[in-house]
Amino acid sequence: GLGEIADASGYDEGFGYNLTFWEKEGYIFADVNFVYPNSPAAKAGLKRGDLITHMDGERITTENYTNLYYASQLSLGLSNDEVSEPYETKKLTAQTYTIDPVLDYGLIPLENQTIGYMIYTDFVFRGNTSLAQLNNVFQTLKSANIDEFILDLRYNYIDVFHSMNTWMMMKIMREPHAQRVQV
Repeated sequence: GLGEIADASGYDEGFGYNLTFWEKEGYIFADVNFVYPNSPAAKAGLKRGDLITHMDGERITTENYTNLYYASQLSLGLSNDEVSEPYETKKLTAQTYTIDPVLDYGLIPLENQTIGYMIYTDFVFRGNTSLAQLNNVFQTLKSANIDEFILDLRYNYIDVFHSMNTWMMMKIMREPHAQRVQV
C-alpha cells in the first residue's frame, strides 16, 4: 500500500507515515505529517514535523521519491532545512502494521466552553476493536461534558462523504435512540 492509505481491514504494509512532498531546485523534500503508532516509522523514531531530505545516502529526486512508499527498506536522512546535510539517519524496514484511525483526540478548554476533537485518519473497520476504540474516545469526551465537537478529517484521503456516512452509521447503530443523520 501507499503507507498513508489503509484498506478497510485496518492493516497496511509499508512504513506507516504520511508525507507531504515539495520540490526545490530539482530535489524532492518530504515533511512528515503523522506517524501511525507501532509502525516501522514510529519504531524508528520519526515524528510529525521531521523533514526528510535524503534517502539511502542520496538526495531525493523525481526519479526515486516513490521509494519512500514502495521500497522494502530505507535509510532516511533528516535535516533542519532543504540545504543542510542530515543531522540524523533513520533505518526502516517495511512490514504489516495495524492502523489505529484515531490519530489523536482530546479537549480544547476555552473561556466559556469545552471543545472535544478527534483526528481520524482512515475509515477502517476491525469489528469490535474499531467500535471499542471509537466508544472509548466518545466516552472520554462525553465525560468531559464537551460543548462542541471537531472531527478532523484532513488526512483522510478516501471519499469523505461516503465514509462519513459509514462512520456515523457505526455510531448511530450503537445508540438506538439516536436519529439518523444525512451527510
